[in-house]
Amino acid sequence: METNKYKLFINLDDHSNIELVKMPVSESYYDFIEQQSRLNKDQFLLTSRLMIAFMLSVLKDSDNCVNNVELYDDEDVEAHDRIMNLLDQYRNHQVDEKNLHDLLFFIENDYSVDFASVEYSNIEGGNLTIKSNGVCILDGNKQYWFKTILDSLKEAWT
Repeated sequence: METNKYKLFINLDDHSNIELVKMPVSESYYDFIEQQSRLNKDQFLLTSRLMIAFMLSVLKDSDNCVNNVELYDDEDVEAHDRIMNLLDQYRNHQVDEKNLHDLLFFIENDYSVDFASVEYSNIEGGNLTIKSNGVCILDGNKQYWFKTILDSLKEAWT
């Protein structure tokens, strides 16, 4: 499978229009951002709260799972392990969606946990890593992940 990088942007003419734009391999990241800005697009960044809401939306499809969560404070092993344990409990139906939501928000808020990225997998769709800076790394079924990303962001952002 081919791995591709995309970046989330929001069209400034229509704030409800979030899109994924393929990142060129040869162009610098900042030149790419500047080029998109000239096309009246702003970077779409994901706060930790939005990452959590996005995660909960993606996990509604039982074929999707979270492989890993990367926190900005990579030394906070306790928070990382707690989050991964909660996600395992959710996958095993030991925690329902509302409790998972509440517990993740509690950890994010009370322990000042910031999500840097989340890695997902789907049996048929392949893998997705979404970063808080809006970079999405796809390894698998592009159409599946595009639809999942955009639908889940729409749900999470409202």
